[in-house]
This record gives sequence, C-alpha cells and structure tokens, in this order.
Amino acid sequence: MWCFGTVVLERTLDTASLAMLAFGAARLLGAPAWLTQSAGIAAVAGLVVVTALLAGGLGLLGRVLTRAEEGWLSSQAVGRALRFVRYVAAGADAAHERPAVGLALAISAVCWILDATTFWLVGRSLGVTLAPAAALLIGAVTVLGTALPSAPGYLGTFELAAAGTATALGVPATLGFSLAVLAHVMAVAPSAVGGAIALGASGLGLASLQTEARSVRQQPAAVLE
Repeated sequence: MWCFGTVVLERTLDTASLAMLAFGAARLLGAPAWLTQSAGIAAVAGLVVVTALLAGGLGLLGRVLTRAEEGWLSSQAVGRALRFVRYVAAGADAAHERPAVGLALAISAVCWILDATTFWLVGRSLGVTLAPAAALLIGAVTVLGTALPSAPGYLGTFELAAAGTATALGVPATLGFSLAVLAHVMAVAPSAVGGAIALGASGLGLASLQTEARSVRQQPAAVLE
C-alpha cells in the first residue's frame, strides 16, 4: 500500500504540472475561451495540490482519517474505506520531502515538454506548422483526455482530444486527425516494442505476469482486514 501511495503522489504531481503548462500555453496562444478556462481551472486545482504538498504533505490527511476511523465513522464499510485512504496517504507522505516534490515537479514539466516536441515534429512531417505553445497545448489536452474511460492504449480518446484541440487552434480537420493518429503511433510503438523485447529477455511470459497482477490486486484487501 505504501508503494501505491507513492504512485498516487507521482500521478498527482504529474497532472498538476501538466495542467499549469497547459494554462500557460493557452494564455500565450490566445486559445478559445472554453479551452483557456478549462485549463485555468485545472491549473488552479494543480497549484492548490502542489502548495498543500509543499506546506505539509499528506500526513495531516492521514491523522484526520485516523481520528474519523476511531470516532463516529466506525461502521465496518466506512472503516475499511477510511483505512484504505489512510494507508494511501501514509504511503504518499513517506516519499514527501519538499526538495523531492519540487524536483519531481520540475522533471515532470521537462517530460511534458518533450512529449509536446513529439507533436511538434509530427506536425512538421505533415507540413503543419505548429508553434511550440500549440504543440504543448495539444499534447496536454490529449493526455488529460486519456483520463476518460477508453479502449486499451487510449484508442479513440487520444485521437478525439488531439484532433479536436488541433482543429480548435486552426489546423484543418483532416490534418488534425492525421496528426493525432501519427502522434499516437509514435507514442505507443516504441514502448510496445521495447516492452515486448524486455519481456522476452527477462524470460517471463504473459501468464506469469497475469498471476503476479492477481496477487497484487489481492494485497489491498488483505491490508484492510
């Protein structure tokens, strides 16, 4: 559960940095109001979360949940839910140090800029001239859009978000869709090929990975007993 908490913390910082970059890009481009406002709301939420982490981490949340669990919220179902959230908070707080949080936020921003570079290069290959801020905004909205329920590999939601954002920024619809499809291939193909090679080199198979995944899924339930 502690490992799960650190994953939650990493994803929170990742999303916060992406939202703030998206808002800056939208303002710089003079993007449509709905796009700028949506990015602004996400950026404010991300800033609040990061500020809270830098100020005190998740330890306070864990202590509050402990008091609630011991107090009037003592039904079995509620107690199990509170313990789950408390363990996650403890796991995230274990990795919480102000310099580490700041460094993680900076590294995340660099990674998102590199992700935007993929969209910029794909656009150039299609003859689409994208400003760096436009590539960053397309990439940011696409990544945030993949949080929606989707097919494996974010098939469909990735293309819809990327093509829709590109079109909103003035890219012709057909080129926007081509940009989305090619960028998706460029994002997925290297990791898929690399993962297959790594799986073969490790001597593992899909069956062993499925067995390991089942055992991991059963661990949170055991912790909450």
